[in-house]
Amino acid sequence: MRKRKIAGRSADYSDPLPVPAGANGQMCSAWQGERLLDGFASIGRVEAELSKAQDNPQGRREQFQKARLHFKYQLFIRGIILLRYAFYHFGFRVGSEEKKPSTRLVKWEESNRAMYRRYARDTWLEWLVQDNVVGLWRQQGGKPPLVYPPENCKFQDVFGNEVLTIIHNITSEHITTIGGFSRTEQKEFVKTPNEMKLDHKNSVFGFDVLRRERTGAGFGVPAVASAFLPIAEMISLDVASQTLAAACRTVLEQHKMGYEIKSGIHAGSKANHWNTKRSDGFETKTKGKTGHVRVSTNFDHDVVQCANWPDPKHFGEAKFSGAMMRLANWAMPLGQMLLGKNLNPFVLPMLKYQAIAEREYVAEHLRTVFIQALGAPEEIKLVWSNECFSDPRIFADLLKTGLAAGPVSQSSYLEQSGFDPEQERERKSEEAKLPKGQTTPIYDAAHGPPKKAAGKPAGTKNGEGDD
Repeated sequence: MRKRKIAGRSADYSDPLPVPAGANGQMCSAWQGERLLDGFASIGRVEAELSKAQDNPQGRREQFQKARLHFKYQLFIRGIILLRYAFYHFGFRVGSEEKKPSTRLVKWEESNRAMYRRYARDTWLEWLVQDNVVGLWRQQGGKPPLVYPPENCKFQDVFGNEVLTIIHNITSEHITTIGGFSRTEQKEFVKTPNEMKLDHKNSVFGFDVLRRERTGAGFGVPAVASAFLPIAEMISLDVASQTLAAACRTVLEQHKMGYEIKSGIHAGSKANHWNTKRSDGFETKTKGKTGHVRVSTNFDHDVVQCANWPDPKHFGEAKFSGAMMRLANWAMPLGQMLLGKNLNPFVLPMLKYQAIAEREYVAEHLRTVFIQALGAPEEIKLVWSNECFSDPRIFADLLKTGLAAGPVSQSSYLEQSGFDPEQERERKSEEAKLPKGQTTPIYDAAHGPPKKAAGKPAGTKNGEGDD
C-alpha cells in the first residue's frame, strides 16, 4: 500500500495499484489507465508507468509472468489463444494404435475420462500461452496430474539430462495442513526450503517437460513474448488518448477581438482595438446565460467554442494501425481472418497445417503423462479431427457424394448432419409400422407420384391435358 499526494487535494489517500507477485510492475494494464489519469498533474507517474509497459523482460521467469498477464487481461491476445485452442483441440478423443481398442483401454478411458480431458485442456492452454508445459504428478498415484506454472520452476537439460526444480513455498506447517503426504514425501518437501529438486528417479513426483526449444537449452521463450511490444505501444497510445481527453474536460470559450496590425506605424503594437473594459463588458453581459442570447458585436469580434480542444483525428483509430498490423502478423492466420480486409482462400488451409504441427508437439507429451501418471495402456493413441477446417458448403457436398457413392456410412452422414444415428434408426423402425400413406412423400421429383412406379411422371401428347 502506497500513499501519494495529488495536486489539488488537501489530504493523502491510499492507492494500492496491485501488481502481481513477481511481475515487478512490468505491465501497464488498461484498467490502471483510469488511475493514471487520477490527478492530471501527476504526469511524471504516467511516464514512469509507460516506461514499465514498454519494457521487454529478458529473464524467463518475468517473461512467463508477463505472458500469463497478457492472456488474462489483453482482449485480443486472449481471443486469439482461445480461438486457437478451439481449432487445435477440436474432436479430441482417445484411440488405439491397434485396429480395435483392447478391453483394457476401453475400461481405462471410461474410468479416467474426467482426469485426462481436464489435463489435455490445461496442457493446450498452457502451451498456446507459454510454449512450455511442465507436467507434474504424484508417483504413488491416486491424484490427477497437473500443469505446473513454468514461472515457478527452474529447468535444465544439459546434454539431455533433465533436472527440474519446483518452487512450492510449502513449509512443514503447510504439509500438516494439506495432508495426504507420506513421511518420506514430507521429508523431501522440508529438505530444501521452499523448493524441491527433481530428476526422473525422484520418489515423490514424476514430470515431463514439453517445450519448443532445442534439447539442452532449457525453457524457451513464451509464445506471447513477440506481442509484448505492440501491446505496450497500444497501451501507451491508449493512455495518451485518455490523458488528452482528461485535458478536454476544461472547455475554453475564446473571444477574438480586434485584429493584428501588420503594417504602418502601429505594426506589432497592442493598439488593436482590444481592451480590458471591452472584454469585461462582454463577459458580464453573457455570464450565466443559457439558451437564446442576442448580442451585437463589431466585425472584428469572433467567438470560438472549445478553443482548447484538439483535432478529433488525434482520437482516431489510424494511430493504432501499425501495432494492429504487427499483432495480426503474430496471430497468423487467425489474425488475417479477423483483421484482413480481403477474403483469402489460403488462410484456412494454413490454419489446418499449423494445427497439425502443434498437435504433434502436444500428443507426445499427453501420451507420456497418460501412461506414466494415469496408467494408460501402451497402445493409446491421441486423435483430433480436421473437420473444422473444411468449408461447410464444400463439406456438405462431399458428404452427400460419399453417401451416394458408398464410402460414407449413414451413421457418419447423420452424425455430421447433427442427428443421433441410434435415435434416427429407432424412429425409422417405428415409422415402418405406420400405414404407408403417412410416411410416403406427396411428390418426389426423382420418382414421381407415390402411386406410380419409380421414375419421372409419364409425359402427355400434344394438346392433351390442356384446358
